[in-house]
Amino acid sequence: MKKKRSGFLAKSFYGATSSNPRRKWKWALLLALLAAALLCAVWYFFLRPEAEIPFDESIRALVLTSGPENADRNRYLREDIAYLEKQLPRRHKNLYAHLTQKEYKERLASLSRRVPELTNAQVFVELSKVIAALGDGHTNISYWDGYRYPLAFWLFGEDVVIIGTDAAHEGLVGARVTAVNGMPIEDVLGKLSEIISYENESWRMYQLPSALAAPVYLQGLGIIGADRLAELTLTDGTETWTVRVPAYHSAEMPEISVPANDPRIARASTHYEYQLLPEESTLYFRYNTCAEAPDLPFAPFVENMMQQARDAGVERIIVDLRANTGGDSRVFAPFIAALRVWMVDKPETAVRVLVGRATFSSGMFAVYHIKEAAPGAIAIGEPTGGAIDAYGEVQTMTLPRSGLPVYYSTKYFEFSKSFAYKNPGTNTFLPDVPITQSLQGYLAGEDEALAAALAQ
Repeated sequence: MKKKRSGFLAKSFYGATSSNPRRKWKWALLLALLAAALLCAVWYFFLRPEAEIPFDESIRALVLTSGPENADRNRYLREDIAYLEKQLPRRHKNLYAHLTQKEYKERLASLSRRVPELTNAQVFVELSKVIAALGDGHTNISYWDGYRYPLAFWLFGEDVVIIGTDAAHEGLVGARVTAVNGMPIEDVLGKLSEIISYENESWRMYQLPSALAAPVYLQGLGIIGADRLAELTLTDGTETWTVRVPAYHSAEMPEISVPANDPRIARASTHYEYQLLPEESTLYFRYNTCAEAPDLPFAPFVENMMQQARDAGVERIIVDLRANTGGDSRVFAPFIAALRVWMVDKPETAVRVLVGRATFSSGMFAVYHIKEAAPGAIAIGEPTGGAIDAYGEVQTMTLPRSGLPVYYSTKYFEFSKSFAYKNPGTNTFLPDVPITQSLQGYLAGEDEALAAALAQ
């Protein structure tokens, strides 16, 4: 019994064409054309790349040197905001992991409307707030006008402390900042935190000191005025006083008395270096960035270092990652290979890893690879700035009118699944032995995490 078919297409295709192959192919061709037209429409309205806005240096100069009274500047900034609104979701691995699409679009639309009321510093601070709300430590916008204060800050617990100054302010080292232009430092840090892209408290703490030293952020947040002067309220625990600090352009910045190579405050002047500590039978290896030094390739560096360690009869290996904010994780492979061989030959070797708030991105790969190459390795220091599972593999796009770079993630890394070693931290790597550098120890020249590693 033949099945009855109904409907126009069914009747036409199955009935009329069954006895006429030419009609059957005509209908097939028609359906194919309709499908192609539908795909073209989807591509045109939803997937088609935006026509690139050609970069023009003269327009960039106009944008960065003009105020809200300039209609062209306002139009160009709105074009940048529109470009970001469309391009970042297309390029980022998963832009809406923490901020909804609706919130993202609404916040940018609101900013676009307010451009004629805002200075450049305010516009770019507001853009930073939107991007920071995405909750991805690798995704951010870079805006800096070249000015800084001749001071270096560091957070010891909740205290903001001056750790370096120019010659004119050398008496301020060790003083604690309690206010900026009359605003309590807790409120200042709260406002600055809104423009910092971070995934955990450690990375926020690492980023805050450099943000505090840049007047353009304080201007954009309404904390200081156009003259860039910052009136700091300071205390040494006994007395309280105020000091007015001017900002300098980087080309005229006086020398600041802060060590350039101090792992306690995540500063490094080399890509990597090592010391043999004979009295402690220790190899102390600082891996400061995941990149090849131009004048010293990593593989021969490792070969020489490990041979020196063997000749010295080393019984302890300390790897310091406190200044390592990332780079190319593949660079570290020669050391991991050498460490695996070492642990087969000398399984009793004590391996210690120093981590901190600046240990981030590919620096996290280094931590995990050491933990797997030497399963008994003990991590010492602060919780890491890098998350255990995080976005990364950064690419850059440029806002076409202002020329400002925007960095964004293109890949999601899951250390919790990629490595056999498991860490109990949530959104941060927790060290086996927590050590936080104290202000008293810092001022006395002590490295408390390194001391703990040498005592283990």
